[in-house]
Amino acid sequence: LGPLVLRSETAAIYCLAVLNYELQARQ
Repeated sequence: LGPLVLRSETAAIYCLAVLNYELQARQ
């Protein structure tokens, strides 16, 4: 269960980083 949670958290952080980059790029 540990590695799976860590992997999902990493994926969530990556998605947030990409969304934040996209929003900043549009401005």
